[in-house]
Amino acid sequence: MTKRTTIIIVLAALVVVAGVVLAQVQRVRKTSELLDELHSGDAGIAIDTLHELKKRGHGIEDRLILKLASHERWERMRAALLLGEVGRPTKSGPALVPLLKDEFDPVRRAAADSLGLLGYDGALTPLMAIVKDPKQDIDTRSIALRAASMAAMKANLEKTDRDLCAQDLARILRNRPPIKPADLKTIAKARQDAAKRRDNAARVAAGRPVPKEKKAEKPKEAPKPPPPPGALPEEPVPADTEVELRADAVLALGLLRTDLALQPLIESAKEAVEPSPVVRKCTCMAIEDLRDLPRDDTLRVTLGQALLRALDDSSPDVRLSAARALARHADFGNEGLDTSINDMLKYMAQDLTEYGEPAYWVRAAARTACDARHIVLPRPTESLGGQTKLEGQVESPKAQATPK
Repeated sequence: MTKRTTIIIVLAALVVVAGVVLAQVQRVRKTSELLDELHSGDAGIAIDTLHELKKRGHGIEDRLILKLASHERWERMRAALLLGEVGRPTKSGPALVPLLKDEFDPVRRAAADSLGLLGYDGALTPLMAIVKDPKQDIDTRSIALRAASMAAMKANLEKTDRDLCAQDLARILRNRPPIKPADLKTIAKARQDAAKRRDNAARVAAGRPVPKEKKAEKPKEAPKPPPPPGALPEEPVPADTEVELRADAVLALGLLRTDLALQPLIESAKEAVEPSPVVRKCTCMAIEDLRDLPRDDTLRVTLGQALLRALDDSSPDVRLSAARALARHADFGNEGLDTSINDMLKYMAQDLTEYGEPAYWVRAAARTACDARHIVLPRPTESLGGQTKLEGQVESPKAQATPK
């Protein structure tokens, strides 16, 4: 190699190194500019800034932690959000916990959300303190609950800690508004009508006539007496503002992997106990999410009975979720219970008839559950007059006597 060639190679290497150093300097300068824009009042600029800073990874963690002490509340909030993406539990977790008491609600929400993403187990107690605090905004409590649930999963908590979480979540569920006696009568009447509907469907399938019912006349309501002079007007029933919180609570219970979480779920699946169909639907989803059914025979059967009862819920969303849960858990180890569940699913999975399950997606979910539980459904066949009947169905005497 000549001296000239050596010089050229050295110069080329210097150019490459200089380019790398320059690029690194420019990147550091750009990162500083982006960090300075975290307090921007322009939402578009803030979103772009967060997107670009996220690409920097762990390299900006220390500088973001310093931003948590900023006097600018939007800067604190955005730094907290970013740490959930680029931070590490052991370093960012302890720095984020104090922000759960920040005076600005979005900062508390951002800190809670990031602590959940990081799976920092040291945040579990302060997060649950927010969840149980009725003075906190309901959205903040819901975010804290989801974060606590995620942290509990990622941190792989000991059974004792999971049991404590289950007890806290059960207390939240007990804050549901009570069911009025009139509503209980309505629920009982709806279940009686559903049972009669199934009985009529069985009669039709067997070719037996359906008894005609007399239309019951509605009793005339007596007019309400006028309030006495000077009486105060009745207070309106307060709105149920914790529906979302209870829905998040039942979903979290389904992920705790402890038998203490099951009894609150069983209660929340009851239409006569939990007034919100959203919470009852999420309860069935939580039961579906259970890794395994409990080993205790009594508890396992009670859980199956809760799902069987949910198949008769007035809300089609609840019935659908119950059917999906029964597809996931296809055997409760109790012959009588499993037979009752299978009979109910078989009825719900039939094609639409006058007395069948009216909701299409519920019927589809019931068919999926029947497949999972190896339930053989009768196949529809064509009968006289274009009417659909089930294979094996006995024709009525009138249909049999009709000439071809």
